[in-house]
Amino acid sequence: MSIENKLEQAVVHLIDKSIAGIDNAVDFLSAELPVYIEQLLTWYAVKGFIGLAISIGVLWLGIHMVRKVFIGLDAFKAEDKENEWFEWGYGKSAEPTLKAACFAIAGLVLVFSGLLGTLDNLWEPIQIMVAPHVWLVEYAAQLKAIASN
Repeated sequence: MSIENKLEQAVVHLIDKSIAGIDNAVDFLSAELPVYIEQLLTWYAVKGFIGLAISIGVLWLGIHMVRKVFIGLDAFKAEDKENEWFEWGYGKSAEPTLKAACFAIAGLVLVFSGLLGTLDNLWEPIQIMVAPHVWLVEYAAQLKAIASN
């Protein structure tokens, strides 16, 4: 047997092994792809709902903080000296103290952050529940865009 024949047989053997390996990989991926897609959809839906719950909590906290400042102002106007928020945030005049102003600003920042977070985290779980195929196409397009950069 010449060297050329041995080399040709070795190349044919390598090509046969490569084709068999590719066939096995395609079979494996074909069997596992539905499970992978189901887990991907579940993961992103749960992740979105957790983010939504945190955002709603932040929104509630901000609303509660701002509300407390206005309860203190109402207590001042009604001269309700028993109200704990009156003494905490307001002095002897109708003007809020620096503490009350900072509390109100922090509350407004939390309200704004909670609203943005709620809107951001709301769309993905809804899209997964209503149109999972559309979500998958958009997800694949994002992956392609990331890979091409």
